[in-house]
Amino acid sequence: MSNEQERESSPYFMHKDGGIYRYEGTSISTVDGSEWVLYKHIWPFEPKRYHRPKAEWTRDRFRQIALSECHRLMHYGDETREEAQARIAATRTKRWNKEGTLAK
Repeated sequence: MSNEQERESSPYFMHKDGGIYRYEGTSISTVDGSEWVLYKHIWPFEPKRYHRPKAEWTRDRFRQIALSECHRLMHYGDETREEAQARIAATRTKRWNKEGTLAK
């Protein structure tokens, strides 16, 4: 399998701030019928499951990555988990300040 094929079939995504997530599927809201994406944060913060409106699961926010890239970033990167957490928190805060938002 080529790197491109591996990436296209991978359930792993990198958020624009740097966190790695595993796509787990979609669901439909019982409140309003809207579609939501289910995903699990896997690096560098503690694993937790999240959901967000499907309209927010965009290519400019989440970039699909190959399993090999996911493993490289998690296990062989130049940063410790704590360093990656600090970098991502700083990137997120800078983006929020620039956008004038509290969270995205």
